[in-house]
Amino acid sequence: MSHLDMGGEELLCKARVFSRHHLASAVRYLEPSLGEYVRQSLDHPYHLSLTQYKARHHLAYLQSLPVRDTALERLVAAEFQLNRSLHQKEMQAIKRWWMELGLVQEIPVVRDQVLKWYMWSMTALQGRSFSRHRVQITKIIALVYVVDDIFDLVATLDELSLFAEAVKMWNSTAAESLPSYMRSCYKALYTVTNEIADTAEKEHGLNHVNHLRKAV
Repeated sequence: MSHLDMGGEELLCKARVFSRHHLASAVRYLEPSLGEYVRQSLDHPYHLSLTQYKARHHLAYLQSLPVRDTALERLVAAEFQLNRSLHQKEMQAIKRWWMELGLVQEIPVVRDQVLKWYMWSMTALQGRSFSRHRVQITKIIALVYVVDDIFDLVATLDELSLFAEAVKMWNSTAAESLPSYMRSCYKALYTVTNEIADTAEKEHGLNHVNHLRKAV
């Protein structure tokens, strides 16, 4: 619980220091599997770690116990496999989308780091209910990287001005004024943003596209 400290909470800070000191001191006196479990927990606190990683860690500990609760083990293992399968499906969907965009082939300097981008959204949004949101956020992150690479490594000042104007116009015909390598990026940005905005409007009654256009 002490790791829930958001800063400035002296009591929780003291509790963390106290418990960490005494647990670390006690590790060498514990049965090996329990000692390793405590050590891992100190290095990777629950509130600061991926739940998938912690589940795997906890399952390994359960399987090391002399008296085992096989029903609990099966439940933990099943949950772990379900989550892993879901993450794999999400990753496959994102990879397929990324490859179909073809931006890496069209703009060779663009970073191709799909796994890295997905890890960010997987860390920020944990749980099966956020599956769709993880995919959407990863697409946004990917396009942020693409635009950043175009701005930093490829485009001229005149081309950057054209791109900014196209975003302000925000319609499918705006891409016609752009260089070919920018056109694909703009279309992907336009499509993904509108898809997410439409979903948000249906579910929450809000559409943030106009705010994004004004921010350019």
